Amino acid sequence: KKEQLTRNLELKKQLIEKAKALIATTLHNEKEWEQTTKALIDLQNEYKKVGHTEQNAGDEVWKLFREICDEFFNKKKERYEQAKQKKLKLIEEATALKDSTDWQKTGEKIMNLQQQWKRLPIAHPKDEHKMYEKFRVVCNHFFEAKRMQFAQQNAELENNIQQKETIIQNLHGFAPSGNAQDDANAL
Repeated sequence: KKEQLTRNLELKKQLIEKAKALIATTLHNEKEWEQTTKALIDLQNEYKKVGHTEQNAGDEVWKLFREICDEFFNKKKERYEQAKQKKLKLIEEATALKDSTDWQKTGEKIMNLQQQWKRLPIAHPKDEHKMYEKFRVVCNHFFEAKRMQFAQQNAELENNIQQKETIIQNLHGFAPSGNAQDDANAL
């Protein structure tokens, strides 16, 4: 029995070393964060499957293992919170621009905000979707207003072209009558 307790303690210490190595790596993107999260959860499950150890030594290794796991998950939580705050700021900036009619400059600014959004890490999944929807609605508000404005301008231009073509057709069909006053009135 004592040998089994010692073997279990060694297995738990090995899992602690694996967890330390896992959280020591620098994570650069969402995929790496998710892979490391999954790997750490797998280590936690492995740790739970290892049998009992001598009480005092078991409490010590458990405390150390929990601290390592907590350190990682606290960093992940902090990362989510930082992403959330940055995205809320982008929503605020886009909201301030959404009613602008300076189509060129504002369009560029909003597209820049959209690019910034794409480069940010995701926020916590419970926040990400709601924030993205709000951001998208604000951006779409501006671009839809811009589209409507240009559609109206295009309709007016088309109407002007039709009127000018009618005038040109009338000029082609015009034959002077010899009376200057009547010719001027006809035109």
